[in-house]
Amino acid sequence: QTLNNVLPSERTISLSTELQPPLWRSSYKFNRQWKKADEALQDSVITLSASKIDSIKGPDRFRPVTLFGSADFGSMNPSLFQAFIPGDSGSIFMSGVDLINQQITHADAGIRLNFPAAVGPRDTLLPMYLEARVFLSRVDRMIYYDRQMNVVQAGEGEAINWFGGQIKARVRFLRKLYLETDISYQLGQTNAPSVDLLRYTQSIPQWHGRFNLFYDNKRVSFGRRFRLGLEGQFFTNYVAQTLDPVSGQYFPTDYRIPPYIRLDAYATLDVLGVPVFARVVHANELALTQGYFTTPFYPMLERSITFGLSWTFFD
Repeated sequence: QTLNNVLPSERTISLSTELQPPLWRSSYKFNRQWKKADEALQDSVITLSASKIDSIKGPDRFRPVTLFGSADFGSMNPSLFQAFIPGDSGSIFMSGVDLINQQITHADAGIRLNFPAAVGPRDTLLPMYLEARVFLSRVDRMIYYDRQMNVVQAGEGEAINWFGGQIKARVRFLRKLYLETDISYQLGQTNAPSVDLLRYTQSIPQWHGRFNLFYDNKRVSFGRRFRLGLEGQFFTNYVAQTLDPVSGQYFPTDYRIPPYIRLDAYATLDVLGVPVFARVVHANELALTQGYFTTPFYPMLERSITFGLSWTFFD
C-alpha cells in the first residue's frame, strides 16, 4: 500500500491474433525409393505410427501457412531501485528524482511456412519451415542511467525506437543433414538530445543470431539415435554497458564490443534408452581474437568440455 501511494498505477494491454487455413495434407511422405529392404521399410512405418516414438500418432497433418501478429501497450512504473536508490549512493535508501511512468509500445507481425518432409528408414521427423517477422518497439519517457550513474528520465515527447526483423528456418539436405538458423536485424533511434540515451540505441548489435548444423540418424549400428553437430552464435559490434558491482545496475560506456562468433561442437547418442552427450563449449576460443567480452572486463566462459549421461530409473 505504501508503494501504491508513491508510484503511479500500471496499465498494460496485450493483443494477439493468428490466421490459419484448415489442416492440410500429411507432413510426412513415405519414400519407398530409400528402402534398403522390405523389412527396414516396414519397421520404419511401424516406428512412425507408434505413439511412444517422437510423440507422433501416425502421419502428422499440418497447416502450410500461418499469419500472426501481436501488440502490447503499457504504462510501466520505475523500478524500486530507480525510484529510491540513486545509482552512486551504494546501499543508502533515499528518494530519487521525481519519476513518472514509462510508456512502452511493441508490435510485430509475421508469416510461417511449413513444408512436408519425405521420410524413409532411419530418418528423423524434422519437417522444414521458414518464418519471417518484423517488429517495432517504442519507449516514451524512458528511465535510464547516465555515465555518472545518475537516474535520468527522458522528457515529454522524447522516445527511443527499435525496429527490425527476424528470420527462422530449418533446411534439410542430403537426407540426414539439417541446418537451423535464427537471424535478427534491429536498429535503434532516438529524437532525444541526450548522448547517454543515444548509447542505449547502440547497446544492441544490429545483426545477431545463431545456427545449428547437425547430422541426425535415428538408427545406427552403435545406438538408437545419433546426432553430431556444430552450433554457433554471432553478433556485430555494439556499445557495451558496464556493471556497477555495488548497485548491480548496468550503465552506458563508450566501450565497443567487436564482432564475434562462438562455436560449440556436440554429439548425442541414445544407447539402450540411455542418452549420452558431450559438448565442447567455445571451441574456437583464441582462434580468431584474444577473446571477447559481453560486458567490459567480464570475459565469457573459456573453452571447456562437458559430457555425461541421463539415466531414467522408472519409465
